[in-house]
Amino acid sequence: MGRLVGLVVIFIFFAGCTPFFGAKTVMYGCVRVPVALPGIDGDLEVGNDFPFPHAVVEIRGENGERWETVTDGQGKYQIEGVESQPFLLYARRGRMVVAQGVSLLSSKETRDLGVANCYTTAQVAIFEAASSLYEEAVYFRDIPHFTPSSALVTFVREAFLRQENPLEDPRVKEEAHRLIDVWFAQ
Repeated sequence: MGRLVGLVVIFIFFAGCTPFFGAKTVMYGCVRVPVALPGIDGDLEVGNDFPFPHAVVEIRGENGERWETVTDGQGKYQIEGVESQPFLLYARRGRMVVAQGVSLLSSKETRDLGVANCYTTAQVAIFEAASSLYEEAVYFRDIPHFTPSSALVTFVREAFLRQENPLEDPRVKEEAHRLIDVWFAQ
């Protein structure tokens, strides 16, 4: 009888904890860029915060899983069935890529991921630089804790203004590597 009670207690414990072990959630967020994409007339409008419409959003889980969706006309997206784990988000349209690292610590059924923008893309640039140098030393969950320099954020913004992928921009890569050299210097 004692073993049966013990098994029931263990079952109830794990049943109550399952949201923390691979729970699925609905996530939503918004992708913003510092330039309005060309309209019919081909003109660009420069500012601080414009939607990134009709971009393909790819989410890469730390465990290797991948999910995909598309932003609406306002740069908003929603995706269901993503496991509670840290992940990388890449929103792509043409050559432009906006990125964000998310450290998913809670198991809420619905989670607002906030806004992916120049700052979060700079954080991912730092992560990619660190990963290339210290593969086993950094994780997706670390990305939101990286503090990019103002120069790095500016270089990312300038790449967006040229409608290019900031993660492939030589100045972005150089500044991200410089930060890693400073932080990891021994």
